[in-house]
Amino acid sequence: MKKWIRLIIEILLGVAVVGSGTFIYLQMTEISELEVQLEKLATGPVKRPSSDSSLSPIRLEQLIAKEKELEAVKSALSNGLALSDVENAAKNAKNESPERYLAIGALRLLVKGKEDPETAKAFEKALEMNQWTERLKSVCAAQAGMVASGLQVDVLRDCDRIQQIENSIKSRNNSGVESGGTDENATEDSEGLRPTGV
Repeated sequence: MKKWIRLIIEILLGVAVVGSGTFIYLQMTEISELEVQLEKLATGPVKRPSSDSSLSPIRLEQLIAKEKELEAVKSALSNGLALSDVENAAKNAKNESPERYLAIGALRLLVKGKEDPETAKAFEKALEMNQWTERLKSVCAAQAGMVASGLQVDVLRDCDRIQQIENSIKSRNNSGVESGGTDENATEDSEGLRPTGV
């Protein structure tokens, strides 16, 4: 009887070894096929759907019309007279406003293009006048409180960069990059000079 039990156990173990070997072989074959496919995808060109093929003729005509309008506006403003008028009006205004700096930034973008450093500075000044970093601190603090109370909240990416943003603004203010000095309508706060009229 013991011989039969031993024989049955040896047969079962043999079948288990053969089954395990077959399973391992099939898995190794599948892994090698997946590696070949991954290598083909990594070395081959990425095929993306053509954006032109998805445009309908009506949409294409609309885009061409918008492009012509933009070119007409750019050529009309190319002499820079309107830009200088808006900049002078902003300098001579009693109260600075973010909307004026947005207008200056938009005109500079149209007239001078995105390579003009003063374009970005105008948009940055508009953000600064809206006290964006102060509002960002409040939003981040509220989101941190919501997370701490157990709510699922998507925290803004800029919340991790608040200190970096503040340091950038302080260094820019200290180096005098902003409008060349101080403004009589500005007061000192935690981020440097801020207009009081906003």
